[in-house]
Amino acid sequence: MSVSIWRSEPSAAAIAIGIAFHQWADFSWALFFFGVLGRRTARLHPVTHAFVSIPWAAFTSAFEWSVLFPDQVDAVVAIASTHALHPQGVAWNAIARDAIMGDPAWQGGHYYGSGRKPDAGMGVARMVGHVTYLSAPAMNDRFGRRLQFADDIRYTITDPEFEVESYLRHQAGSFVRRFDANTYLYTSRALTYFDLARQYGSGSLARALEGVAARTLLIAFSSDWLYPPSASREIEDALRALGKPVELHVIEAPYGHDCFLLEEARQTPVIRRFLAAGAAGTAPGGATASAPNGGADG
Repeated sequence: MSVSIWRSEPSAAAIAIGIAFHQWADFSWALFFFGVLGRRTARLHPVTHAFVSIPWAAFTSAFEWSVLFPDQVDAVVAIASTHALHPQGVAWNAIARDAIMGDPAWQGGHYYGSGRKPDAGMGVARMVGHVTYLSAPAMNDRFGRRLQFADDIRYTITDPEFEVESYLRHQAGSFVRRFDANTYLYTSRALTYFDLARQYGSGSLARALEGVAARTLLIAFSSDWLYPPSASREIEDALRALGKPVELHVIEAPYGHDCFLLEEARQTPVIRRFLAAGAAGTAPGGATASAPNGGADG
């Protein structure tokens, strides 16, 4: 069986056209145009046998492909993903966008060619986003309360005192040099709009997934609070109630959402077994794959 793997992110073309549209049109129209175009790009890809979805699955996600083109997708692998961003994720995205739009240098989005960019707001947005990718234990292990520049606190509010503060500032400074603010705004907003149940099931996830023909593998991580295991379980429950073949693996790991990057060695054999079973014509078992010891892969 041939396998095609696509990163499930909004297309670069959709982002670029959405931003260009912003320059001469109302912001809401630009966002609408970007959202519609982003979803339509799913129709331009060739037939794929296996679709691997990773985070930021806003438009051409594996789930959406399996809903839109059930006869073209044989298998779905969804890693740290969801059918709709949960309220806490929506809230953090809103804070990040407000930080950008509250920066006077954003200029309503018309900052191109002005000599000013909303770097301060972008930096805060990056800090917020980066924290959501980590877990509290991971941050404690990595930084603790270690000071950055001195053996004792200096009683300053302008300079970073702690290692974690310095790290976040470094992430912010690096990010603003390589990412466009309007791109961030459009992508973030599109991510919060993505909702399989609302878009395809009139509010019912089961109804949205009832036409899916693909085998589905869900991988979640115990410490991921941005795309928590509960989101994957909602998908599993809906597919199982419909009699669809589905596996769920919850991997115990302490790194938060970043687990999907850091736990590759533990994901790879699970994915290989799943794809091999499909190539051999063997459907996955009816029980949750991680069920033998109560639900999690150690």
